[in-house]
Amino acid sequence: MQALEVFSLFPIGMIGFWASAAWLASRRTQGGYVPGLEIKPFRPFRPDLILPGGVLLVKGVIMMGVGLIIAVHAIPKMPIWNWWGFALAFWGIITLIPLRGMYKMVRGRRRRMLGDVRALGYRASFFRELMLFIGLLILLYGFLNAFTGNIRFTVIGVSSEWNAFVQNPPTGWLGVGALVLAFLLLVVIRGWYKTRLPEGAEKTSQLFLKQLLLWLGTLSIIVSYIHLFWIPAIRPDEENPYGFMAFFPYKNPIGFSAGMALFISGTILLLVLRPIALRNEFAKTLSIFVGMLADAPEELRYRIMKMRVAALARLPAEQRVKHVKGMIDGLNSLSDEKRDSVMKTQLLVISELSPDDRSAMLKAMDQALFFGT
Repeated sequence: MQALEVFSLFPIGMIGFWASAAWLASRRTQGGYVPGLEIKPFRPFRPDLILPGGVLLVKGVIMMGVGLIIAVHAIPKMPIWNWWGFALAFWGIITLIPLRGMYKMVRGRRRRMLGDVRALGYRASFFRELMLFIGLLILLYGFLNAFTGNIRFTVIGVSSEWNAFVQNPPTGWLGVGALVLAFLLLVVIRGWYKTRLPEGAEKTSQLFLKQLLLWLGTLSIIVSYIHLFWIPAIRPDEENPYGFMAFFPYKNPIGFSAGMALFISGTILLLVLRPIALRNEFAKTLSIFVGMLADAPEELRYRIMKMRVAALARLPAEQRVKHVKGMIDGLNSLSDEKRDSVMKTQLLVISELSPDDRSAMLKAMDQALFFGT
């Protein structure tokens, strides 16, 4: 009876865990422009821009991992938990949200917005996706230790008496193969695919596919850890007679149902709500950029605007219109005085463009204004 009570209370607690991430997909969670938050000129410290997408990522991954481990048991089993595992998982969170998030904003998006070619191409995205892969490895391994109550990290797996390659070599090699697949999906394939996307003008299908690659890579890491560390640590005759990851919905209906509910909830965070948060993040980034232009000294404003307009002129037409519309939305949020100063600089920079670039920019501005009405 006590086990049933635990299984009934645990998902209820996870509802709050899920809801605290889901609401971050709302546009309201992104703040507006606030003067004085720059570390250096045009290097703002804006954690609100990276927090929603980062939290949705981390909580989605946690719910997927914990849910799948609960679901694969043949007998009811709940997490044991310990602080050692949480401490390790914390460093995974640090890698995924503040470190990777700030790197993406400063070394990636900021440089791309100003036309820096070093921020384009696969080489530029490789390190960001490698940080993602390493962060997921740390986060999921920490929660695996926390789940099992393992105390020390001197033990590679969850048990020092079992080894996947000794007990069941096919199981061990399946775990290694799943880990290699995760690297290919997250770093190689996803990194390449992101360089082909029109940033800020992605179609819904493109955003979904980008997140689907993330979901598949995360699932591959979870499956790898289950085969490398989890299955070798349990008694095959009682909990897993097959030697591979399997589900037992008839033997353990409560655990299977609770685990799959968590897994599906995490999947929704990654595949449905995170793309919305990322789209809101980009729109707000453009708006804040315009506010920073308004408060910049005139000479600096001209120099940055010249770089930005030159970068916009090189974008494909549809992507250019989306970027221009975002900047117009930012202009409309400013006071009349600040808006006039930015528009004055903008018109000066556009007048200095080549005829073709000037025509492309003016056309984009007309289209953005038309679609904005």
